[in-house]
Amino acid sequence: MRAVRHIVSVTFSLFLMLGLPFITSDSFERLISPDPDAVTSASVITDAPSGEFIVFINRSSHPNKDNLAKWHDFFSGQEVSFILEDITCCTAASDPLGKKLAENYRSRLPENQMTLRTEDAVLMLSKADHGKFDVIVMSAEAAEAYGGESVSSGDVDVIRIKGGAG
Repeated sequence: MRAVRHIVSVTFSLFLMLGLPFITSDSFERLISPDPDAVTSASVITDAPSGEFIVFINRSSHPNKDNLAKWHDFFSGQEVSFILEDITCCTAASDPLGKKLAENYRSRLPENQMTLRTEDAVLMLSKADHGKFDVIVMSAEAAEAYGGESVSSGDVDVIRIKGGAG
């Protein structure tokens, strides 16, 4: 009887230490929910805003030249086949049009392929000047206001978009 109590006590302790945090985590929810897998396309494509935009792509973040070319095509509004690479796209918090275009791009990719981060424009561009970014999407107006052209020097490709993409 004493051994049974000990086993129950140890099992309960293990559940409190390991099981309870797991059950309350996102991992457990993903395990039991019927969410789409990583190659499932987003179901709702958002509208692209109109205007002029600039997309900065850090070439050093994309060593595979085929993937880099596909990202160029994708951000230029062309249809592309699967791109076997995830990206992080930054937008300026003070640039709602740039953020809307980035959300349009994200909606055209398989779920979770693009992580979208919104940051303070000055901080984002300061990091970008030192090569600490993957992709940046900005309206031309915001890029001009915050000096976004400084990012285009170095190992960066610049794609200019008129009227939105997609």
